Amino acid sequence: DSVLILKDDIELLSDERLAYYDEKTMLSQNRSIKSNQQNLTVAELQAMADFFRSRTFEINKSISKLNKQITTLNSTFALVI
Repeated sequence: DSVLILKDDIELLSDERLAYYDEKTMLSQNRSIKSNQQNLTVAELQAMADFFRSRTFEINKSISKLNKQITTLNSTFALVI
């Protein structure tokens, strides 16, 4: 029973990690700044850059945390088997 619980936990964390990777890919693919306006202001460019940097950082932190949790659960799983 504990083996199934560990497998489920690992799968959920892996799914969450994949969602973060997908979001990160989406952000990367939409890096080019497009606007109906010809010229964006420095403030608008700065706001976009700040958002991209902070969101990418948050995603990377979440992925790292999930990787550690998955590693821990995999180690526990190896001991249970």
